[in-house]
Amino acid sequence: MVFISLTAHINKSMIQYKTLTHVHIEITNRCQASCPMCSRNFHGGMPNPLLSNGEWSVGDFKNIFTPQLLKQLTKITFCGNFGDPLINPDFEKMLEYIKDYDLYLDIHTNGSFYNAIWWKHLSKKLTKQHKIVFALDGLSDTHSRYRIGTDFNKIITNAKSFIHAGGTAEWSFIKFKHNAHQVTAANALADAHGFKYFTVKNSSRFAFEDSFDVYDKNSNVVDKLEPVSTQSAMDISNVQKLVDASEISCYAAAQHEVYIDAHLNLFPCCFLASVPYNFHNDSDILYDAKNTIKEQHLDLVFKLGNTNLKLFTVEQIINRESYQTVWNDYWTTKKLYTCARTCGNIAMTPMQQYS
Repeated sequence: MVFISLTAHINKSMIQYKTLTHVHIEITNRCQASCPMCSRNFHGGMPNPLLSNGEWSVGDFKNIFTPQLLKQLTKITFCGNFGDPLINPDFEKMLEYIKDYDLYLDIHTNGSFYNAIWWKHLSKKLTKQHKIVFALDGLSDTHSRYRIGTDFNKIITNAKSFIHAGGTAEWSFIKFKHNAHQVTAANALADAHGFKYFTVKNSSRFAFEDSFDVYDKNSNVVDKLEPVSTQSAMDISNVQKLVDASEISCYAAAQHEVYIDAHLNLFPCCFLASVPYNFHNDSDILYDAKNTIKEQHLDLVFKLGNTNLKLFTVEQIINRESYQTVWNDYWTTKKLYTCARTCGNIAMTPMQQYS
């Protein structure tokens, strides 16, 4: 089993279409889980009113991933900001379409869908190079404090069935105060069950608050999440100073990557795509910063032009002059908050991919 450390690579230039090798896709933004820090919902409670359901058909998938593009790519990541790809009813049809291409498939899931028999057969439907990333944040007594609506024992059963049938799996563990003491035991369990990889990361969402209330569907506080470290949260007044001083090195450009959301809109990365759906209200301590981020996002979208793949091809969007040139301004003088937070050399929190 391999223990992975996630780090960003340095690259200042935006990719050309001919250098594109990795596409990260969100084929649905639906999910049965209610993870408190996911923007699908508010602290695990009420649904996000800003988020409308979006889902690809297998026809959408084939229109985007033409044979020409598939021959150029080396990797497709099925993940996204809000949904679980396995909930898409055309997921298996998409796998069938790309099975014979020389692609690395990186599929992220909470693992609670379907039964062990389905998972046994899944391993035969994937490309030779693949990895299923199971979100397992603790052991049976702690996992569901964050992965609300999922069942630890069912996930383990499904993962074992997949692995024993020849599938490659990763155990992905987000550390909180309540589960940090279980990392060693979880690593040993992952090894015993045949997981090839085990990754651990801290949540990147405690930057300005040292705790996070969890709500039920009636907006009652039912739990409190805390970070591993007891270090004080950042002073909100320091945000602009950090952004101004940050040197941005785009992770997506370094990976020769683009991101496509559940509504078929193309962005360089999942972080920029998530901006319109972030909650903010008068009581939010990040109200001013989030407003700035949204204003920057609207300005960026206007300058990029329409990036919806029902109207344009991946090649047409990436090779636009606007897509190629707008970043020089946003990474130097204007300093996008989103880019500084995730890919700045003095980022507010360490960049954690797909957390």
